[in-house]
Amino acid sequence: MQQSKVQERPVRRHAYLSANSLRLRQDDSFYGFARRNIALFVAGLVLFLLVVTVGWRYFTSNDTPYAQATASQGDFTFSAKYYKNAVVQKSRGMNYLVRTRDGKETSLWVAKSDAVLPCRTNPTFDFSPMPGVRVESSCYRQDRLVFAADVTAGNQVYQINMTSQEPIDIQDAKDIFGSVTIN
Repeated sequence: MQQSKVQERPVRRHAYLSANSLRLRQDDSFYGFARRNIALFVAGLVLFLLVVTVGWRYFTSNDTPYAQATASQGDFTFSAKYYKNAVVQKSRGMNYLVRTRDGKETSLWVAKSDAVLPCRTNPTFDFSPMPGVRVESSCYRQDRLVFAADVTAGNQVYQINMTSQEPIDIQDAKDIFGSVTIN
């Protein structure tokens, strides 16, 4: 029996297959795959947080409907965080902070008073006054077109009034009345 010799030829790999095999072997490596995905995830998360933070600051910076406003009443001055774009208007010897929206006005003014406001059957509302101001009484009409509060600043009683041609939100009234300072 004669054995035939089979001639072995060296296996020649195709260049394309060899390169792909090498890439596949590297991609199968958990650490290379995981590092790349983690890096992409972290970069995406940082980008997402950056966009959310910038958007949040942009939209919330103009979110407050209030701006500081001041009016003088002869021998005293009052200021409050009142609606933006309010103007001071003078009528009957008094200065009013007036905001116009959709053709309807909302006015705020402060006047000296001799007696405390009787609320009787009108609903009351509570607000936290600025330091040096003590609330004596505060109430509003059922239709929410008129809000009033008597406060004491120093030894003088003042009446804070807010009237509107449209209903006033109770929280807005609390915020505005709570920000009034009298000098």
